[in-house]
Amino acid sequence: MQAQVLQTDAAINPGNSGGALANIAGQVIGINSSKISDEDTEGIGFAIPINVAKPVINKLEKNGKIERPLLGISIVDLSDVPSDEAKQLKLPSGVTKGLVVTGVQKNKPAAQSGLQAGDVITEINGKKITSYLDFSTYMYTKLQPNQTVEVKYYRFGKEKTTRLTLGSKTFS
Repeated sequence: MQAQVLQTDAAINPGNSGGALANIAGQVIGINSSKISDEDTEGIGFAIPINVAKPVINKLEKNGKIERPLLGISIVDLSDVPSDEAKQLKLPSGVTKGLVVTGVQKNKPAAQSGLQAGDVITEINGKKITSYLDFSTYMYTKLQPNQTVEVKYYRFGKEKTTRLTLGSKTFS
């Protein structure tokens, strides 16, 4: 899975994630969020860029909550699927990017529209979807809960289209 993050060597420990990542001028450039912690790696932390965090912070301050659009699927980048498994999807040779649906939640918009595990999503409302990062950025910055969208996908090599109304998930 990909995420939009800044890499930092700032110390990030349990209890101080969520703190400010500042540049040498004292400007907040990110919010510390996680670190890699294993035997072979130490001191690599990650922060959410402030331009990604600011709209979320503003909505929380204004509304006390964040409401995000919801499809109701689990996905993985097509590029992360091993080639022998990708062959089973029977995609045309020109389809090399997209999101493979690995699970569909009952009674959510994707299930109600007929999307199934094994489908490969390539477009939403005409926007090409090439990766999880691309998908999540588009979903959370351009689309709204209860908006009707058109989803293009492949099922066993055949291109299909469905329309669905996005659900919503609230965070506070």
